[in-house]
Amino acid sequence: MSLNKQSFSNLKEQNKHKHKASNERLKYKYRIKPKRGDKHDEKTIKAIFESIRDFELITDFADLKTFNDEIADKYINKLQEYDLSLSYLDRNLRYLKAFLHWLDNKGLVKLDFDHIEYLTMSRNERSTAKAPLYQKSYTINQIIKAINLMPEKTLIDIRNKAMVSLQALCGLRVSELKAIKIRNLIKDEYRKTYFIDINPKDVGVKNAKKREAYFMPFFPKRLIENVLKWRDYLLSKGFKKTDPLFPKIPNHFNQLNLLETNLSFESIKSSSAMKSIFETAFKRAEYEYIKIHNFRHTIARFAYYKKDFKFFHRVSLSLGHKGIETTLNSYVGVQDYGEGLSSDDEDDFAIW
Repeated sequence: MSLNKQSFSNLKEQNKHKHKASNERLKYKYRIKPKRGDKHDEKTIKAIFESIRDFELITDFADLKTFNDEIADKYINKLQEYDLSLSYLDRNLRYLKAFLHWLDNKGLVKLDFDHIEYLTMSRNERSTAKAPLYQKSYTINQIIKAINLMPEKTLIDIRNKAMVSLQALCGLRVSELKAIKIRNLIKDEYRKTYFIDINPKDVGVKNAKKREAYFMPFFPKRLIENVLKWRDYLLSKGFKKTDPLFPKIPNHFNQLNLLETNLSFESIKSSSAMKSIFETAFKRAEYEYIKIHNFRHTIARFAYYKKDFKFFHRVSLSLGHKGIETTLNSYVGVQDYGEGLSSDDEDDFAIW
């Protein structure tokens, strides 16, 4: 029987209630290390314990104290049979190694250091795992067309149009787009433009890093108007600046059995609900659905082909990247970028 990703999912489902008590005790003692010691976020901590769980599943819940080089080899070979991505394998093995080394260092189990180190992919495999795939993105004109075709008949329509407009303007991460509050939308009086204050106090920020996500100057002003009109409407209905910019708008039937739409003070938390908003908008314009996150690729690519180094650097900062290398390699998809950017600052976009 050939194995694949579905086989791996089936294995997890069939054994979801199975545990080994001695292993559970060791995992329980480890639970503090990723959070307090390594300062990992909840998403990473979940992935760490899923990796340990994968090891238990594939080794049929063998006692962790029995780990050796033979088990390491069998585990890697079995993982590879499931046709999982190299990036998944690389992450899985790194988390498992860290766990086993911690057990050994704490004296909870006696393991051979070299045997733990066998849980390593080859150099070529690691390079392949880290190589980013090319990410599709919409063109500026496609985004503008899709937004222009969005209706404004209902409250939900107006909110959705404002949401897609804002994502086009500053390319937020999805977690940020869901969580932003009204007060995070700020006008920069000096530059005569707007930005979203990505603040860890309000928004779930990657690496808890504060930044200003500026509205990109290459979109028409009516996109800004879509956002401001929606914000002003919320404020006129009693929303405070600490309330969500994109709240839920539930539908329900009143006493007369008529459908009513009422604003909620709760933000949209469902990623699938947000995906549906964008998917509907772009399918209406007869475009395929591309991930919401990839609006960031659109912005990065447009800025790159502008061939203005200072402008590109500002865009990179606005996207929240440590340096332009991240923007170039992971978002633009350019490896040899020496000729693509110049230091000539034509400053076509005066507000920047």
